[in-house]
Amino acid sequence: MTYFKVEEISKKFENTIALNNVSFEIGQNQIIGLIGENGAGKSTLLKIIAGIEHSDKGLIWLKGNQIRPKDYADATAKGITMVFQEQSLVPNIKVYENLFLANEKIFESFKILNQKMMVRKAEEILNSVGLDYIDPQKTTGSYDFSSRQMIEIAKAITIPTVLGIKDPLILFDEPTASLNHNEVEVLFEKMRLLKTRATMIFVSHRLEEIKKICDTIIIFKDGMLIDTVSPEMDEAEIHRLMVGRKRDSEFYKEQEQLDCSCGINGMAVEGLTKRNMFEDVTFQIKQGEILGIGGVLGCGKSELGKVLSGYIKPDAGRIIYDNLENSYSSVSKAIQHGIGYVPSERHKEGVILSMSIKWNLTLAALEKIYYNFFPFINHKSEKNKVQHFCGELKIKSSSINSEVSKLSGGNQQKVVIGKWLFADLNVLILDNPTRGVDVGAKEEIYTIIRELVKNKKISIILITDDLLELIGLSNRILIMKDKKIVQFIDAPANNKPDESAIVQYMV
Repeated sequence: MTYFKVEEISKKFENTIALNNVSFEIGQNQIIGLIGENGAGKSTLLKIIAGIEHSDKGLIWLKGNQIRPKDYADATAKGITMVFQEQSLVPNIKVYENLFLANEKIFESFKILNQKMMVRKAEEILNSVGLDYIDPQKTTGSYDFSSRQMIEIAKAITIPTVLGIKDPLILFDEPTASLNHNEVEVLFEKMRLLKTRATMIFVSHRLEEIKKICDTIIIFKDGMLIDTVSPEMDEAEIHRLMVGRKRDSEFYKEQEQLDCSCGINGMAVEGLTKRNMFEDVTFQIKQGEILGIGGVLGCGKSELGKVLSGYIKPDAGRIIYDNLENSYSSVSKAIQHGIGYVPSERHKEGVILSMSIKWNLTLAALEKIYYNFFPFINHKSEKNKVQHFCGELKIKSSSINSEVSKLSGGNQQKVVIGKWLFADLNVLILDNPTRGVDVGAKEEIYTIIRELVKNKKISIILITDDLLELIGLSNRILIMKDKKIVQFIDAPANNKPDESAIVQYMV
């Protein structure tokens, strides 16, 4: 009997197709695993099922009834709940208050809240999933991360339980990303216990977890459902199904890649550690080299970029540049050492949208447009230099005084990159530099990257979720998994690795 079904679900974000005609069905009391590389569409699908996003087309069926949740509250009322990767608990309130948050009216009588009844019901629910060691009257933040993750699971079944909904659908979006091996085993124990009374969809980037806990595996690639397979299938074959696309070497300008194997060191990192983010990271990068860093979401690669650029201070380790040990305790200190950073979320961290192209481009190096050594801006010099960089980067705009918010995504990203070219860098850290831009803008950004290393011998650390981008642009590839470096892979222009050779170390 079909318990849950999606039919031809499609979703597009601007120029990006997130989901393309996805259809599958689930039997009752099953655990279904969704796997695919970063950006394959897994989390988007869960958000649509949970009412957080809305599909452009397609149908959802639950227990034989067609549904279209208006929002998350509507989805929970229908028996669909979600365990998020980023915990949704409020740390400074009690456990029982978190379990029933926004649903307190269930326990009201004549507009008086019966807190004792809430506590009793919380105890009953916690005990039913083997969490009797959690005190519902303790402050949620007093428990460690893994215990809070267990509370998240209890919360996911709380509302269906109090509403009298039997056999809910629980969505798990990367719940193991921040858990160690023993904590994952505890989570799986609770999921097996839940299986007698719920149906689950489980998303993870760790293939060994998917194979261990799931009854069936659904493989996504580029927003499409590629295949539905047994957990017994060979890992290498699953890797092949997840990737296997053709890479256009001309698109990534591979013929322009420099051979830096005998070059001068640009930066060295030794034993770099930031608790709960990554540990013992060690590598060197040459001048003019592009060092790619790959790994699934939660592996620590983006956090590493923020530490290298001074946004976050490390707990241990050394960053060495020009034979001197440096401690980048702030972004300004990193800029002084010639380190620039293009963040993955350009709107939040890369540009100030309400300000002009001119203002954004000069923001990181105002001293270059001062009158001699006086802290007053030479507006003529500013205009000339900004016009030069806009031409070099092919930023399409009617004026250098135009607001950045009026530009396309690709041109906004060029402004973010241009800000650091204006600052005259030695090392540039790029975190998903082509996310959310169209194909034409991507190719222009790849040209900019190649010219930077060729003409200015800048060292580039490329952090990206796009495997073809990672392979096509990089001289070497560093793979991270579970917050550690697990492999270095050479990627010379004439002998690039294929995607499956990368994925086998990532999942």
